[in-house]
Amino acid sequence: VVVNLTRLLVDNAVVVAAGTPRVGTGTRPYARIQDAVNAADALDTVFIRRGTGSYAETVALTKRLTLLGDSGSAAATSSYLGSNRNPANLPLIAHDTGVAAITAHTTAPQTIRYLAVRHTLDGPALDADGSDVTVEYLYVNPSVTSRIGRGISIKNSPSGTAVRRSVIRSVRGYGIRLENVQGAVLFVDSVIGVDSVAAVEEGAAVKIVGGGTITVSSNT
Repeated sequence: VVVNLTRLLVDNAVVVAAGTPRVGTGTRPYARIQDAVNAADALDTVFIRRGTGSYAETVALTKRLTLLGDSGSAAATSSYLGSNRNPANLPLIAHDTGVAAITAHTTAPQTIRYLAVRHTLDGPALDADGSDVTVEYLYVNPSVTSRIGRGISIKNSPSGTAVRRSVIRSVRGYGIRLENVQGAVLFVDSVIGVDSVAAVEEGAAVKIVGGGTITVSSNT
């Protein structure tokens, strides 16, 4: 029986037998986020468990998807929700390669929730161009003290971008940068520690270039 999953699981802690394909189920989850993204159909959810260590990859979104990290339950003290929302207990994308941790160069809307990004390279945690993006509970450099990488960059979003309850730390250039974005909402976001980049970016928690109808509320 062939089942077309609408929720594909990623967990790099699960070992499967040699020669057994990973298909996104509980016993045969994908080990890489991008593999699940490639296999998903538009409107599917890619559900990412914390796994072992980090997911060292650049994730490229080109179709309408929900990228959802495992937030756990309030009853599990080793989970994000059960540890007073400690981002160390979220799935971690290690930006060790490529121009960004997550890219969305597409007109397809994207939803990204409950993930952490750790930079070891320069470049954005999220680089979106042309997409209406909803970002919630995204943590950038949650345990990094030296300034490295950029925050969230969204360009040319036509009507419905939102960044909510996200925390960006120890970055360079900007925490959140919106360029030619229409109808955006920034709500209860925190940007802590932004250095300038000489002759490139002056260093701003939130930078808005062009666009219009942008609501910024309860940010720090």
